Amino acid sequence: MKTFKQYIREQKESAAPQGVIFKGNKVAFVGEEHGTPIKLSPDILQRVQDIGKKYGYWYEGSGGGADNNKKIFGDRSNYEGSWDDKFREDVDGYPIEFIYTLFSNPEVNGQKENLIDPKLSIFDSILKNQKKFSFFKDREYSSAQLKEFLTKASESDTNFMELSKQPATKENASSFIDKGDKLMWPKNWEEYPNNAGKLAKKANDMRDKFLLSRTEGVYFAGSGHLKNLITLDSSLKMIGGEKIE
Repeated sequence: MKTFKQYIREQKESAAPQGVIFKGNKVAFVGEEHGTPIKLSPDILQRVQDIGKKYGYWYEGSGGGADNNKKIFGDRSNYEGSWDDKFREDVDGYPIEFIYTLFSNPEVNGQKENLIDPKLSIFDSILKNQKKFSFFKDREYSSAQLKEFLTKASESDTNFMELSKQPATKENASSFIDKGDKLMWPKNWEEYPNNAGKLAKKANDMRDKFLLSRTEGVYFAGSGHLKNLITLDSSLKMIGGEKIE
C-alpha cells in the first residue's frame, strides 16, 4: 500500500517534475533535466501543445535535447530551433562570463574528451578546441579573455590559471574540468557561493531576461532557469517542479 507521501510524490512528478510556467495563453516555459525526457500530465501537455502548434517550439543550447521530447512536439514541423541562437544575435563580442560553458554539463558536451592533447597545455587546448564547447559558435574568445575568465573563476585554493598550464593529458583535463564543474555547480548552486558560479549566473541572467521578453512560443530550458524567471518576474507562477524530501 502506498504511503501518502509516495502518492503526493507520484502526483507531482506526473504533473510536471521539472516545472512549467505559462505566461498568458501564448507563451510556455517548460523545465527539463538535460538528457531526460520531460514528463507532463495530459492536461498540462495539452496546454503546452496548444501553444506550440500555434507559435512553435524553441529549445535551449544546440537543441540536441529536442530528440528526447518528440512526444511533446511530435515531428519537427513546429520546431523553430534554438532560442539561444536568437539570443546570441543580440550579444556583441564575447563577454567573458559566457566562457562558463567550459565547465557546464561536461557529461553531455564532452569537454574532457575534446581537451585531450598532451602536446599542448590545457590553456592552449581550450583555445584550440573552444568551438567544440563554446557558447558562441560564430566567434572566438582570445587568450587574454580566457585568462581573465580563469582568474575570476578561481578560489583561494583553486587557481585555474596555474592548473591550465599543465599538459592536456586525459587525467589532467578530466581533473581540470571536474574542479570547474564542482565549483560552478555545487549542490547549493542556486546560492552561487563560488566565483565560477557567479560568472555563470551573470551569463544566465542575460539569457533569462531574453526568455522573459518572448511573446509567443514554447521554450524548453533547464529547470533552474524557471526558478530564476520567477525571481526576475514575481508575477509568474510555476506548476510542478517541487522538490519532495
